[in-house]
Amino acid sequence: STAQSFPDGLNVKWMNSWRRSSMEKMSETKVEWHPYPQEDLPMIGFYFLTIRGHYGNFVDIFRISPEKEWMRKFVVAWAELPEKYDKRKTKNVKFNWHPYPEEKPEEFGNYILTVKNKKKRNISTSHWFNNTRDFCNEDDEQILAWAKFPEPYKEEH
Repeated sequence: STAQSFPDGLNVKWMNSWRRSSMEKMSETKVEWHPYPQEDLPMIGFYFLTIRGHYGNFVDIFRISPEKEWMRKFVVAWAELPEKYDKRKTKNVKFNWHPYPEEKPEEFGNYILTVKNKKKRNISTSHWFNNTRDFCNEDDEQILAWAKFPEPYKEEH
């Protein structure tokens, strides 16, 4: 069978198999999914998307914009990104952030990060490597916290 490829070269077959292996036990992160096309995609911004891949659905963070109209044929659902981690705000936070380096992932895989560079805090993603016990991130970024990816949206049949 052949892999689906996005126009910008993203290979869904490879990415989906990597995401599946890194998400098998990741269910503590909850988001409010908006099924697509029942609820239209926002016009612009970064969002969680459940994408229909070769081996099943997977989740990643994507930038939605008018020039990425091609994405719509792969989208199953979308959700807003979480509020960035702030150690001063620990109550009424809906997202399960783990402060870093105080807490580290136990499993190899891809994670959501709150990072800080010289200018501001951002949401990012990175891969956790068990052999080095570290994330693969930009040198100018300080990792503040990590979280597991949410489970993909489950379509009702």
